This record gives sequence, C-alpha cells and structure tokens, in this order.
Amino acid sequence: MKNIINLSIIYFKQTLSQFFRSKKRKSTLSNTFFMLAIFVIVMLAMGFAYMGSAEQFSAIGHPEYVLVIGLMLSAFLVLMMTVYDSQNQYYKNKDYDLLASLPIKNYSIITAKYLSSYFVSFFYGLLIAFPAYVVYFIVCPLNIVAIIYSILSLFFIPTFTQLVGSVLAYIVSLITYKMTNKKIVSNILTVVLTIGLIAFIYIGNSNLMRDLFIGGFPLWIKIVFPHIFLLFSAITAGSFLDFFFFIAITMAFAMVSIGIITIGYKKINSSLSSSSTKKKNKPLIYRTDKPFSSLLRKEAKTFFNSPTYFINAIIGPIMVIILSISMGIGAKDVFGTDASFPSEFFATMYICFSSMCLGIGVPTSASISIEGQKFYTLKSLPISINKILNTKLFFNLILSLPFVLVGSTIYVCIAPCSVCEIVLAYLIPLLSMVTFSVLGLLCNLKWPKLNWTSESQAVKQSLSLFVSMMISMLISLLPFILYFSLFDEISSVLSFAQYFSIYLAFIVLLLILFTTLLYTYGKKLYRKI
Repeated sequence: MKNIINLSIIYFKQTLSQFFRSKKRKSTLSNTFFMLAIFVIVMLAMGFAYMGSAEQFSAIGHPEYVLVIGLMLSAFLVLMMTVYDSQNQYYKNKDYDLLASLPIKNYSIITAKYLSSYFVSFFYGLLIAFPAYVVYFIVCPLNIVAIIYSILSLFFIPTFTQLVGSVLAYIVSLITYKMTNKKIVSNILTVVLTIGLIAFIYIGNSNLMRDLFIGGFPLWIKIVFPHIFLLFSAITAGSFLDFFFFIAITMAFAMVSIGIITIGYKKINSSLSSSSTKKKNKPLIYRTDKPFSSLLRKEAKTFFNSPTYFINAIIGPIMVIILSISMGIGAKDVFGTDASFPSEFFATMYICFSSMCLGIGVPTSASISIEGQKFYTLKSLPISINKILNTKLFFNLILSLPFVLVGSTIYVCIAPCSVCEIVLAYLIPLLSMVTFSVLGLLCNLKWPKLNWTSESQAVKQSLSLFVSMMISMLISLLPFILYFSLFDEISSVLSFAQYFSIYLAFIVLLLILFTTLLYTYGKKLYRKI
C-alpha cells in the first residue's frame, strides 16, 4: 500500500506539472488563474446548454431527465479524450524498465498508473457533469440526500471510462505487440475501435430524446450504462439501495480494469522493450531537397509513428463526417413536418458542432511538445522560424481539409439547404479549422512540454491542449448557445444569414489576431524554449 501511495503521488505531481509548472512563480500563478477562468467559463457555457435541455423536458413534465443528458454527454466526451491514452499509460511508457528493476510488485505499479489516469478522467468529467447537477437542482426540488449522492458520485463516475480504455488498450496491444509494424497496425485498430465506440454511443444518443419522451429510460442505457441508471434512480428517488448498487458497480469497473491491465502488463511490455526489428542494409543515398519539403516529411513521419498523436488528431475530423451524416438525415426527416423546428436549426448545429470537433485535439497544440528533445536539434538548424511554424500549420491543414470538405458536401447533399446555408456550411468550418490551428500552435509555444516519459504526457496531459481546446469550444459553441437561447429576439432583428455572417466576420478577426500574435509574440516564445 505504501508503494501504491508513493507512486500515485509521483504520477499525480507529474500530471499537475503539465499544467502549473513554471520557472517563475508569477507565471505559475498566471497559468493557474487563466486555467481556472477558462474552466469556469466552460462550465457556465455547459450550464446554459443544459438549461435549454431542461426547458424541453419541462414541457413534458420530466425536467429531471436533464441529468441523464449531462451524464451521457460527460461519458461521451471523456471517452473521446481518454479512451486511446491507456495504451501509452500502461503498455508503452518509457519508465517500464526502471520500474521493473525496483522491488515493487506489478499490482502496485498498475494501481498507481490507474489512479493517475483516473485523475485525468475525473478532471474532464467534472467539467461536463457538474453543470448538469447544478441545472438539475435548479429545475427540480432541492433534497439534501440527492445533493450528497451527487457530490459523492463525481468521484465514482470516471471508473466507466477507465474500464473502456483499459479494454481497448489491452485488445490493441495484445494484437500488435508481436507485429513488425506495431505503430501502423495499432493506429488502424485504435481508429476502428474508437469509431465503433463513438458511432454506437452517437446512434443511441440520436434517439435518446424521443425515447425519453415516449417510454422513459431506453433499455440500452440500462444495459450499457447501468451505473447512470442506478445513479439517476438514487438521486431522483432518494434510494440508498440504488446508490449502494451504483457504488458497487463502479468499484467493480475499477477492479476489472486493473485486472485486465495486470493480465498483459508484464508480457506485453517485456516484449515491446526487448523486441528489435531487423533491417536490411541499404546504401546511403544523399540528395538535396527544399527545407519546407523536408520539414513536411518530418511532420508526417512524427505524426504516423506516434499512435497517441495520430489518434488525438484524427478523431475530431472523423467526428465531422459522422456529424454531417446524422445532421443531414435529421434535417431531411424534420423538413416540412415540424414547423417549430426549422431547417436552420440543423444548419446551426452542424456549423457549430463541426467547428468544435475541429478544435478538439488540434495537432498543432502538441506539435512542439511531441518533438521532445529533438526540438533542440530542429532549433539549431539554419532554417527560419517562420518556415518551421508554416510547416506545422500546413501539415495540420492538409490533414483536416479533406474531412471538412467531405463532411460539408455530405451535409449539403442530404439536408435541404438554401444557398446561404451551403456557403456558410463550407466557410465557417474551414475558417475555424485554420483559426484553431494557429491558436493551438501559439498555445504550444507558450506552454511546451519537452521532457516527457510517455507520448500521452506531451499530447493529452498538457496545458497547451487544454487551453486551446477550451477556447475552441467556447468560440464554436457561443453562436449555438446564443441562437437557441435567444432565438425569438435574434430572429426578430437578424436573419439566419445575417447572424452567421457576423459570426463569420468574428472568426476572421480572431484569425487575424491569432496569426499576428503567432508571428510576433510566438517567435519570441520559440527562441526562449
């Protein structure tokens, strides 16, 4: 137990250092204040969104269902952020050889790693779930027992995402650890499994509102997410027995997760650390090439050889494709049948949510950190800073551009759209993609993380990712929240085209601002690293 506590404290400090460590006390305080400010703003934004859902449920006499939406959304987003990090946390960490040489049992090491990963899931889950609890107690009668259950449940909810992450990490690592091209196969398998998971949850959520309206709790939630059903019953009915079963099942999730990791931890890590790939000797070929082309190839090689970096960057663009299909079908089904739900609502959701997806895990937010100690070699080359920054931006653009174009094309082909909606469905996601790319690179220059032992520390557990993601979410969701919250007021003054034309101009201004900062203040930050 002592080893578990000590290792957990070490991992906990490492995680916090990604966000708060700085050589200057003033910088540490400013980073802390800035992070907390964004944290509060995002929770307020989520609270406004939940209030809109609560009003819809109040119309049918069930405002308490807003809690289900919050818990489902929390599970969905936390899975997106953490489900593919478990591979690096448990099976590809650089500290395996060091820990294996110490007189510490594998169970203690795995438990400490699990608690470290749990902390990240808890952090993201708190961001999304806590506002749902607040809205629930605003629209429903206050109950001291329900409040106690809600506070305690926040510490147990992340065990579900930990279980899913552990299972996927074990499956992918077990299949690929003996293969020659481990990273390529691992990337493919993780993408397939993650897309399947996201599609399954999204399909269930697409009919969630209707199912709640018609028959109460959908059966699939009770089967797949039993802890949510038990927690909802405990809070709404004040049932101690349901809350006890909720605690029991979430603790079972944790024990099963640790058990699954333990099964393959030593075998897979030993194979990964001892395996060597035989390469045929080839004659050296020297050739000259333009710096930009060489840097672009380097970016591509780094991207495809890092599973965490690859998955973190590709999930958002893939979500744009899934979103375009679902939003397009929804708009087509509702068009002409429900006058209270105009087609502009679906266009608004597609524009805002697709932009948000492009801001989740934008590659530039980790493009400096992922270099590690190699960054100093890159920095020493006789290549201008502008060219290095341009390469990182350009690689992100060519990576995301096809997904944006395909997604927007799918949406406008399926959904009944006006000419204005078609233009905005292309322009706003494209400009948002460029804006968030510049923002991500600027944040990574401000908060780089070069001394890491696991790729997930550089890619997922950094202040640059958190800040760029939160700002991107705020920029993307702001027009959606305002449009739905103040629809009558806005529609009486502005048309749909005018409203989003103003937002488009706002995005252009942000792009100009972020670009100016990148090539002035960002270059100074680059030199200081």
